[in-house]
Amino acid sequence: MVCNSFTLNYGMINFACFAASTAHTPGWRPTFKYYNRWVSLFGCILCIITMFIINWGYSLINCSVTAAIYGYLYFTDPKVSWGPATDGILESTTVHNLIQMRSVKHHAKTFRPHLLVLSDDFHSDLSIFRMMNIIRSKAQGLLVISKILHGYLHKHYKRYLDFEDDYLKKEGLKGCVVQIIAPSTRQGVQVLYQCLGLDKLTPNVIVFPYLEDWRKESENKVDEWRNIIRDCFECNKSAMIPRHLDKIPWEKQKFEGRIDIWWLVDDGGLTLLIPYLINTKTAWNSCKLRVITTPDNIDDSPKITIYMARLLSQLRINAEVEIAIPNFQKDFTPFIPKLEKKLNLKFDEHELDRTKRYIMLRELLEELSSDATLIFFSMPLPHAKIKSSTWFAWLELLSVKLPPMIFIRGNNLNVITIKS
Repeated sequence: MVCNSFTLNYGMINFACFAASTAHTPGWRPTFKYYNRWVSLFGCILCIITMFIINWGYSLINCSVTAAIYGYLYFTDPKVSWGPATDGILESTTVHNLIQMRSVKHHAKTFRPHLLVLSDDFHSDLSIFRMMNIIRSKAQGLLVISKILHGYLHKHYKRYLDFEDDYLKKEGLKGCVVQIIAPSTRQGVQVLYQCLGLDKLTPNVIVFPYLEDWRKESENKVDEWRNIIRDCFECNKSAMIPRHLDKIPWEKQKFEGRIDIWWLVDDGGLTLLIPYLINTKTAWNSCKLRVITTPDNIDDSPKITIYMARLLSQLRINAEVEIAIPNFQKDFTPFIPKLEKKLNLKFDEHELDRTKRYIMLRELLEELSSDATLIFFSMPLPHAKIKSSTWFAWLELLSVKLPPMIFIRGNNLNVITIKS
């Protein structure tokens, strides 16, 4: 037994030398002039064979105990810096793969959503993180949670060092946490847009928490938040704004009901792809998908229904099609003063037509999706000519007192295709 154990130790030492050489870490500097990693690997194999020649029963016991110790250390992950060769191999392989990815071109068949979540308060945004973790797990993409610290680096570096970078791990989520120290939120987010990630491993979908107190915030704060979202599209990224996700009972193991997708704009397919990914998760696969769209006139409804059903079939997405037919004869002008009074704002003349359209869509939402488990809705674009307060009023109108909703808008880059 003792002989067997010593032979196993020698074998592991040989394998450790081989692994350290394979990792190509600068810290591995053997002094033996004729050292060769393949000799180390051969020595390891020879030791294992010798063990079983001596006594195969004791060899199995020793190997089992060694595997149990390794498994215990791997899964408990004690806060000790071992400096294992596996870390060096992982880093070396990652760098090699990143260099190889420079030649990879975008294609809808290989698109993966890499998510960047902007957060002010990790604890209040936990429901957002959980939903984004579902998307990350099914797409096998990145999930990055970011926080902006206001100030200057030389004054707030201690706060930077004290940052809670293991928050996601504590919550059972897989992702990375980063922070930026910047004079303003917008400047910090612009740095993230430009510098976060490497090549293809760069966040392409930005997730913004809904600004619940936008009516109480200063005009500068509301303008800044709207401009941050506009910057997102300027940087050719997609956007999502979740609301009411805290209403989802996350302790449930299985969700029933329906996921409604209000696909009002062809944005490249992200509005279809994200709900589909959520629906493939075991906890959500009992929910039915329903795609809802609106025609420009009643006569187009049959054609749109046939077209949408054929398109979803070609995309291999199992979903129902619902045509939400607005009341084209109804005059929504009388609703404008009531809405202005309720939200304490005044719409400009050029904003009235779109406001009437969103009042109409609000009626359809209440009629068709008030009992949905989750709603995806094509996000109105925050155009420069539209006041920030007006844009937030539209989001408020479309989502208040409704089930959990995610406003979503792609960057018009095709991310879904009928080709397999």
